[in-house]
Amino acid sequence: MANAILTIQEFFSDVVKKSMLYDFGVYVGLCPVFICVSSDDKTDAFRLFTILNNRGIPLANADILKAINIAEVGKTEDDSYAKVWERVESDHGEDFDRFLSIIRTMFVQEKARKNLVDEFEENIYQKSLLKKGKDTIDYIEKVNENYQKLINLSDKNLSNDYTNLITIMNTAIPSKDWVAPLLAFYSKFGDVDLLKFLKKLEFKFSSDWVLGYTPTKRIENMNAILKEIKKSKSASDVLSSQPLCDVKVNDLRDTLNCEVYGKSFAKYILLKYEYLLLTDTARISNYKSVSIEHVLPQNPKKDSKWLSDFDKDAKENWTHKLANLLLISGRKNPSLSNYDFQEKKSRYLTGKIDIFKSSNIFATHDKWDIETLEKRQKQMLDELAK
Repeated sequence: MANAILTIQEFFSDVVKKSMLYDFGVYVGLCPVFICVSSDDKTDAFRLFTILNNRGIPLANADILKAINIAEVGKTEDDSYAKVWERVESDHGEDFDRFLSIIRTMFVQEKARKNLVDEFEENIYQKSLLKKGKDTIDYIEKVNENYQKLINLSDKNLSNDYTNLITIMNTAIPSKDWVAPLLAFYSKFGDVDLLKFLKKLEFKFSSDWVLGYTPTKRIENMNAILKEIKKSKSASDVLSSQPLCDVKVNDLRDTLNCEVYGKSFAKYILLKYEYLLLTDTARISNYKSVSIEHVLPQNPKKDSKWLSDFDKDAKENWTHKLANLLLISGRKNPSLSNYDFQEKKSRYLTGKIDIFKSSNIFATHDKWDIETLEKRQKQMLDELAK
């Protein structure tokens, strides 16, 4: 409303348009219809709010859920609970609906089939899994505390191993379907075997992704893990459960042994390999401006030594495989380009050394040939398929 008033004022500040002011006043006085809808009862007011929302510009699901739950809070506490909701909402910003969807999944353990409001009404509230009002808002606040600790890494006491794995998952896995099982496991078992569970969860989820399972299948597999968490009496029961351990390792190895450059998972797999090279004394700070470098270039120069070291078949076989790829900080990649290995090595070692351990190949190798690639390919596959 304030913006509308300022816009009108600016419009009529123009000398030419001032002559239109009288006609505008007549229009405002005669044409628009303003309707005031009020209620003496808060419950009826929130019901009206929800109904009228369907007549105008739809609100976010989170706004409607907020109205539904605040309506159930006693009058003396509604302001404090509204502030709790708003604080959690501010933590997630535009992703707040997604956060509420994670909570829905923790309860329902099935793929969503309706909008978020209907999912809460029919699959949580009507089944008495959670009460509206204080119980819902308290639960959302608690899950948010766990989310900030486990996913956004607000707890600085978490191990480097845990922190590093979550960092690469947050960085390069586009889906957050793995978050609900992690939060559910922590909610039930706390810190007991948390790192072991995370490693198995990551291996299962990333393997399903690499093997090309559909999003629906990946969600079903995560929901199966949620069901195991719900029925298990101990963390060790979950760790040994079939849904968590069912990884087609041979298929995973075969897939990663093919060309991976250009695949949606390529950067993540290289980040995962970097993670596996780290000791638990090192902590990843950030992976901004990361790009994938071909050691054997995609398009070597005509007079390049690469063409004498690799015939056409060998070049086609190795260029886009894991062994020939490594992660480079953005500031390094353009400088390496299509040069021969010795020139790349010289340029790489000039200036600040990169953050990635696998880029040590420039310090430890004097040549880059088929034998080197075969050895590195086996080493990478052995680590990634464990």
